[in-house]
Amino acid sequence: MFITIHIMMIIFLLAALHLHYSTQDRTMKDVVFGVVLWIVIIHNLTIFPVWLTSWDNYHYIYYAAPFSLCYGPFLYFYFQGSVYEKLSRRSLLLHGLPIMAGWMAYFIFIFSPEIRGQTQTWYYPVLYSCIGMSLIAYPTYIFSKQRQTANIPKIIYFSWYGVLLGLFILFMALQMIFHPYRDNQLIFKNNSITASLVMFLGVFILFTEAFQRFNSGFILEYKPRRSKGFPLRKSPHEPPSLNAVPPTKVTKESQMLDFYFSSEAIQNVKLNLKTAASQLKTTQKTLSGLILALYGTTFVKLLTRKRIEYACRILLSPEFDDSYERLPLRCGFKSAASFYRHFRALRHCSPTEFRHRYFEPANRKYSANIQ
Repeated sequence: MFITIHIMMIIFLLAALHLHYSTQDRTMKDVVFGVVLWIVIIHNLTIFPVWLTSWDNYHYIYYAAPFSLCYGPFLYFYFQGSVYEKLSRRSLLLHGLPIMAGWMAYFIFIFSPEIRGQTQTWYYPVLYSCIGMSLIAYPTYIFSKQRQTANIPKIIYFSWYGVLLGLFILFMALQMIFHPYRDNQLIFKNNSITASLVMFLGVFILFTEAFQRFNSGFILEYKPRRSKGFPLRKSPHEPPSLNAVPPTKVTKESQMLDFYFSSEAIQNVKLNLKTAASQLKTTQKTLSGLILALYGTTFVKLLTRKRIEYACRILLSPEFDDSYERLPLRCGFKSAASFYRHFRALRHCSPTEFRHRYFEPANRKYSANIQ
């Protein structure tokens, strides 16, 4: 039962990793998500070679290694990457120090039998107490940021799971503290199945997140109205509704952003949050917060939508010369695969079908050219 659960976890993790790397775009939160997948995979893979040798090795490698100490800070990194689309060096250093300290203590504990014999009674309670408090503290911080997390898929699920895992690990730490006469290995054996089931829940959440990202082409919170075709317009120069994201209120800031995202700046392939903030003479954090407050989304997703809108205007222009190969680059996309994936996610058709559906009823020569 124990080994079967871990084999299933590895299968789900490998599938999630494949889905993750099958996508073209790479934002900061996607990088963090990929790192977390690798950490969980390594965490689960260590069980097999060690378990086949002896229980003592399994005990020291699987339960003593501070893999779970990484999950709290990386949840925070995922939140920062989703909201602000960047991670500062200060945040990486500040929240990464406990991880590095935990791993340094672990290697000293493993490779020094003398120190291991002296510290074994309190190493596990201290380690598991730190992990439990970390897994509860970081989600609590994220819960306090409800306004920012409203448009981040799965972040609440990750946070609640972190609380559940933290409470379970604290329960194990309390067993070691209040029952010091009991062997720690016996405590681990008694809780091994429960721990594996709790970990499997986390792996399943990671897999569903990877699958949803792949299936929706990273346009996660956008749910367009499904229709069989596009409404006809009286003038071929008037494009159909693109379901743009209107600002919640019209202000000078919203007018400035509308003008900026309608300019030639969005055609720049290298445009990112840092460049946009510099051109608008503001900070990255201020610009991200402004976009989130006015549009309820992130800079990357808003930029993607504006680029697709721009592509639609090009496709509906009578001057369009059917150069579909150059269209992704003209709209600011680095690759054709990314452009077509985002276009289909937003318009539910390919660029060729989009132009064909609009012009066929009004002018037969356009449909003849496309066919």
